[in-house]
Amino acid sequence: MVETALTRTARALDLVPFVIEHPGIAIEELAKEFGVTPAQIVSDLSMIFMCGLPGYSTLELIDLSYEDGFVSIIDPQVLDRPRNLTKSELISLMLALDSLASLRAEGDPIKASIRALQTKLQRTITSTVQAIPVVQREEANGALLPLCESAVKSGSGLSIEYLSATSDKKSSRVILPEAIYAENGFIYLRAWCYLTNSTRTFRLDRIIAAEPVTISQLPVSQPEPLSEKFSAQLEIAPGARIFYEQNSSIMTLDSKSGDELVVTIHLRDSEWLIRSLMGYGSLIRVLEPAALVQELAKRAESALELYRQR
Repeated sequence: MVETALTRTARALDLVPFVIEHPGIAIEELAKEFGVTPAQIVSDLSMIFMCGLPGYSTLELIDLSYEDGFVSIIDPQVLDRPRNLTKSELISLMLALDSLASLRAEGDPIKASIRALQTKLQRTITSTVQAIPVVQREEANGALLPLCESAVKSGSGLSIEYLSATSDKKSSRVILPEAIYAENGFIYLRAWCYLTNSTRTFRLDRIIAAEPVTISQLPVSQPEPLSEKFSAQLEIAPGARIFYEQNSSIMTLDSKSGDELVVTIHLRDSEWLIRSLMGYGSLIRVLEPAALVQELAKRAESALELYRQR
């Protein structure tokens, strides 16, 4: 990808205040922070070294040092502060903060911090965009989020009531939370499950109830590395592209022909995949394994028979 002059200029304007906040930072670390190569950082610093205020004598140029592999700014001229956010960036940031705030319960100190930051940012936005509409998904309700975060930080367990998405059955289980992440508008909790003796992912809005469990109360079985137990190759038509976009984290893109995708999806069992594919009909075709093709045909025939009986 060819870099434009505007992109390089923007990075240069960000480099100077960043180095001021991190004096003596290594060129390799700067490259990692800005997503470019160390050679590009050296090139940027060489360019910045020749920039300054009108007059352009040694008194007006930006003075910096980087020859020993560590960067320090001696005289930044007027670039000692980060660039102001654009209107688009401010609105995007406000929307993101509002989404984060919607995941926190009232009285949560983190929510208070988010609101304080929003108020600070709001002062920089012009009156024409002060009212920012936000559509919140009820599915993303994170009432149990603080409890799960506490369990991850302390290494303690949780006793939960969970409604399965694959079987529509409620189960009681003890889990040891490992990580929390958000994807496609939902919050997920990755945890070791003592009921199945495996690492599982739980959607927070499907956890009906949860209580803390101390380490001494946890079952004896030990967590084992997560291993994928099921995979299938699918051909996805353009009309079902959203299926790939929503589940790309568990898929490998094998090939692309026009707008059609051939992917391999990795799962621990096939039940969720069967249910999902039933809803997409002919828009997603199973290439392998043959057993999955047969199971889908069997399910489709059973569903069709129910319609015939009515």
